[in-house]
Amino acid sequence: MSTQAEGQSTGSDASADDGSLASKLGPLGAKRGADGRFTSLQVWVKVAIIVLYIIIATVWLPSYLMKSFAIPSDFLSDLLSASAWDTALSLIASGVWVTALAFAFWALWKAQKSDLI
Repeated sequence: MSTQAEGQSTGSDASADDGSLASKLGPLGAKRGADGRFTSLQVWVKVAIIVLYIIIATVWLPSYLMKSFAIPSDFLSDLLSASAWDTALSLIASGVWVTALAFAFWALWKAQKSDLI
């Protein structure tokens, strides 16, 4: 006679079968254990990934764009004045920043909703 508990699997086993994001991430994507907690290693790795993404995508990348394209090429200098180029570059860097931050918020929401964090 089978019981309902035999048909159910733990969170990490269930995620390995359904092709979800958690199954693709392996142990990092494992859900909480039976006691409802993550292991210390899982927590530290997830925090490191989140912090590194925030630093790279919202601090380093816009700064890199502003520095590397500060001087327009000969082609662009013929089309735009220096002040117009600065304005365009600021708008591009701001757009990258907003997009990266919005993606971070969306990814955190999605990960929380799927019980990954």
